[in-house]
Amino acid sequence: MSSASLDSMFDTARRLEKWDIPVPSNCINDSLTIYKAFQAVQNASIYETSLQTINEGFENTMASLIQNESSANALHGTLQTLAVLVELDEVISTRSSLEFEAMLTRFTDRSRWMRTGR
Repeated sequence: MSSASLDSMFDTARRLEKWDIPVPSNCINDSLTIYKAFQAVQNASIYETSLQTINEGFENTMASLIQNESSANALHGTLQTLAVLVELDEVISTRSSLEFEAMLTRFTDRSRWMRTGR
């Protein structure tokens, strides 16, 4: 499949919350990275499995960011992927109600800040 087709398929599967699609191991792009992280969180029986997949996503995304001379659109997509992974990591790493409240405050502040940037 073409890269655009893979992007579209895995982005749609994530939005529909269909976690049973096998992810090709030899292909790395933003949509697959995000889908794989959400799939791991959904299907993992232990916390460490999800965390390992999220960390792999960080590694692959940062490697892509460092190695490639990307267009503005590609750079934007890569930075969005990093943002999704950071927030997903924050959510699954939170352990208490106080931490959840602090996380929600950070998310709200970040959302306001992002709207200002637009």
